[in-house]
Amino acid sequence: MTIEDRLQKALDRRTADGSLRSLIFSSSGEEITQESKSTKLPTRKQITDFSSNDYLGLAHCPQQLEKVSKKFETFRKMLFQSHDENNTSIPPLLGATGSRLLSGDSFLSNKVEKELAEIHNREGALLFNSGYDANLSVLSCIPLPQDFIIMDDLCHNSIIMGVRMGRGRNDNITKVSGEVIMFKHNDSSHLNQILKDIESRVLGDSKIFIVVESVYSMDGDIAPLTEIFHLAEIHKASVIIDEAHGLGVYGITNCDDLNITNKKTLRANQIECGGGTGVLAALGLETHPNCLCSVHTFGKAAGCHGAVVAAPTTVIQYLINYARPFIYSTALPPHSIISIKCAYETMLSKEGERRRSKVFHLVDLFRKEAMKRNIPLLKSPSPIQAVLTNRLAHKYKSKMSNNEACIYLAKRIRQNGMSVYPIRYPTVKNGEERIRIILHSHNTEQDVKRLLNVLKDAFYGSQQSFNEEKSIRLSRL
Repeated sequence: MTIEDRLQKALDRRTADGSLRSLIFSSSGEEITQESKSTKLPTRKQITDFSSNDYLGLAHCPQQLEKVSKKFETFRKMLFQSHDENNTSIPPLLGATGSRLLSGDSFLSNKVEKELAEIHNREGALLFNSGYDANLSVLSCIPLPQDFIIMDDLCHNSIIMGVRMGRGRNDNITKVSGEVIMFKHNDSSHLNQILKDIESRVLGDSKIFIVVESVYSMDGDIAPLTEIFHLAEIHKASVIIDEAHGLGVYGITNCDDLNITNKKTLRANQIECGGGTGVLAALGLETHPNCLCSVHTFGKAAGCHGAVVAAPTTVIQYLINYARPFIYSTALPPHSIISIKCAYETMLSKEGERRRSKVFHLVDLFRKEAMKRNIPLLKSPSPIQAVLTNRLAHKYKSKMSNNEACIYLAKRIRQNGMSVYPIRYPTVKNGEERIRIILHSHNTEQDVKRLLNVLKDAFYGSQQSFNEEKSIRLSRL
């Protein structure tokens, strides 16, 4: 058997169980997808976005593009003018040319990091090329092999892989070995029990880290951060928070017109009142003494790319010296850094607040109307809404597996001109397959009601032939 034969065999296994992944065009742009050519699906212009992480629509926004373009052009002219006057060569504009520790550092990146540190109420901030890189960096180098890591069992793959990288280190610091323990999703009681159980095993210089996300990407629910920080204080643990899906959607803005009288007392079910910088900000926990660091990703509501770790200065300096993804990666180019700066300006403005208000209006509408139609949803107050598909698999009985039912529903929604994707096993647990619906500021009430009617028809309308659905290549999703 050749290597390619072995790889093909693995792919064939995924095809057989309905979990094969494949690349498809996004739901934006002018081209017609290969799918639409073969199945007469709507063109990209006609497809309504219910799948992207672009919560505030900034990645789609012509005004935001113009804002970034103008700032980049101003920056370009400034560089050209200053270097012409000094008869020196122009600094690179299209790329950073190296890692931050070599030729890739710049006044611009340092300036934006200082601004982000101030926005997130921390001493320091460090830019990364992606949220994945940031999580790999933090989790692979800060917790040492003798430390205890307690993490929510729905934490993102980037967190898990970062922890695995760290556990594989051989620093010869100590023979004491810590543990990695998962606690039940958002279950503070289970977390407390674990913390009590390990007290006697935390010896010498061993530390305890609690790792959570503020908003969970598959379920859309919010971590009970107030309770988690209370437990961290009692048990002398440090908390690391991934704010990938919280940034831009939740948090206190710098807008003076919000009229929030006591921002620090906002509770989790009220955090949509003010937004911009994350769940930590909404709950007044950014400066909590047990908050080691937070990771804020720009590929979601910020509508651009990259990430920042906000933390005390010592943590930032440590990452610069020990975080391999940071040390060995070419830095972000100037255009990306300017895009990040512009994204924060918009997220923290009145326009950002207007977009957030629109999003949460649609969240409220979607959940109320879904309940009327008896659509099976997970509980979620966020723009991430999960429609479970196992009921659909039961409807077709032996004709469909759970994964196939998930793919079938996604196809049916796409045939009606709406972009959604199936979230299948093994990405989620077997039996918890779902269609993840994301609500955005660029969606309308009419879009939401049309989606709900398609869902109701799929679950409770007349049964379509499963064989007919297979003929439009269910496995493409």
